[in-house]
Amino acid sequence: MDGLEDINKQLLTKELLSNDELQKARKELITGLNEMLSSSRVNIGIKRMGEIYEKAFQNTVRHKFPPEEAEIKTVELCSPWQEKLKNPDFHPFKIIHIDGKHEKCCRRMMNLYISLRMNGGDEIYNAVTTALKELNDYNPSS
Repeated sequence: MDGLEDINKQLLTKELLSNDELQKARKELITGLNEMLSSSRVNIGIKRMGEIYEKAFQNTVRHKFPPEEAEIKTVELCSPWQEKLKNPDFHPFKIIHIDGKHEKCCRRMMNLYISLRMNGGDEIYNAVTTALKELNDYNPSS
């Protein structure tokens, strides 16, 4: 019993020391990040995995419509695709067998993708496909 109490005390001491060390490291990181962000040259953006890169739609639409209509058309084109990607029942990937391994691939021949590529162009097609692959790769439930 005495031996277990000694081990317990040693473990508690190690835990406290580790916690102190982690807190010091945390403070150092926060200080360093604040210093880095205070400089005017740093620009950190946030990318949500599985969200469509709207700039691709903007670039394509800008060439086809006048500036006053371009923003509205961008939203009209991008929103339905973003909604499709958010829909959990939308599964455009299939499992194929390559060299004895099962691999996921995008069903590129789906009617939606064909019309997207023909009507939207490669940049929009790539933006949607990239978002879809990100959703598939970073999906915690798969």
